[in-house]
Amino acid sequence: MQRTKIHIVGGGAFGLSTALSLSKRGFANITVYDRESIPAEDASSTDISKAVRMEYGDDIIYQQMAVASMKQWKLWNSHAKEIGFPVLYHETGVFMVSEKGQPGSYETVSKESILKAGYSAYVEDNKDISPDRFPGLKSMREKMPKGHYNRLGGWQRVNIVTGKKGTLKKLRKTDGQYSGIEMEDGTYHEGFVILCLGAWSESIIPEMKGLVQAIGQPVLHFKLTPELENLYLKNFCVWTADLAKTGFYGFPSNDGRLKIANHGAGYTFHQNGVSTPKTVKTHPNDGHKVPLEAIESTIKFTKEYLPEVSNCDVCFTRMCWYTDSFDGDFIVGRIPGQKGVMVATGGSGHAFKFLPVLGDIVADAMQGVENPKTAKFKWRYPTDKVLTEAARAPLPPFQLENQATAGTLYKSKL
Repeated sequence: MQRTKIHIVGGGAFGLSTALSLSKRGFANITVYDRESIPAEDASSTDISKAVRMEYGDDIIYQQMAVASMKQWKLWNSHAKEIGFPVLYHETGVFMVSEKGQPGSYETVSKESILKAGYSAYVEDNKDISPDRFPGLKSMREKMPKGHYNRLGGWQRVNIVTGKKGTLKKLRKTDGQYSGIEMEDGTYHEGFVILCLGAWSESIIPEMKGLVQAIGQPVLHFKLTPELENLYLKNFCVWTADLAKTGFYGFPSNDGRLKIANHGAGYTFHQNGVSTPKTVKTHPNDGHKVPLEAIESTIKFTKEYLPEVSNCDVCFTRMCWYTDSFDGDFIVGRIPGQKGVMVATGGSGHAFKFLPVLGDIVADAMQGVENPKTAKFKWRYPTDKVLTEAARAPLPPFQLENQATAGTLYKSKL
């Protein structure tokens, strides 16, 4: 049993997964701190659904991590059923459609990598699937006839100190070394510190300036009629619509809502020269608002590709605040020159699916274990490799302004 005091600041996907992994490795003195009760309402990992996919272009490490995560999600489903809890992971499959399916496109390369890895039995071409099999995607598939459906994939429904006792005030230094954490209630904790601060990383950790940035992505929920709820629940799946071109993706119906989000250039909200999340907790009066142009573009998209949805009410909006690293990969490792503190951040909009395996990567990095994952995600600085994801790289983020929310704009007037 290891008695080292471990202080994990941040109770999101990185923090909770790390606590679980370290406890399995015999660490007996672990505390997770978060300013909010978990799940925090404004965390990027908090929503009604999150995508689980193994499509990662030609990045085999992420693909392998996704497969390992799916196995663990299924195991957790079995445990949940045993104790009477709802299942966590719904393996509906993932449908990636595209208009042209050009060689080298994200969808095409992802499919090639999956087939090469030996998963051909789970993959079907868009053209080979009957229109009646996914009726809710009929219009989208007609206009985007390329792409594939992968049966492996789907979506998920996640000693903890919260409140002022769990809110980080500052990192303390002694003789140039971080020596512990001071909380808002005045308490101070010494020990090894793991900072899992998500979109607040750059604004709190000075060494991370230029390595990560808080980027807001708009999320809309549409209120479905009972008829549409059935259409978008049965024989439906997670979908992406030519991501490089539109950025749009979505999920099956959940509690009468259809969630549609955008994975694009995103938005920043600068305070003191640093992009900082603007959420319902930091700005109670307008924290749920998204840019008006985002609402309009989403409704325009539904009119063309999901026409039944375009007349539904927009019942909820939020900005999902990514922690974008400069190259789109996670950052897990000690702050250079510091012995007692490390970071686990840079989720870049795709970390939550990996919750079952993130903690092992963090624990390995903490214990100095060298492997392809700790090498890929180690602390690093920008070089020639920057974010090149086609859906997001062409444009810099937009400044957050001219916002609206459900209740301001209900139905399309376009």
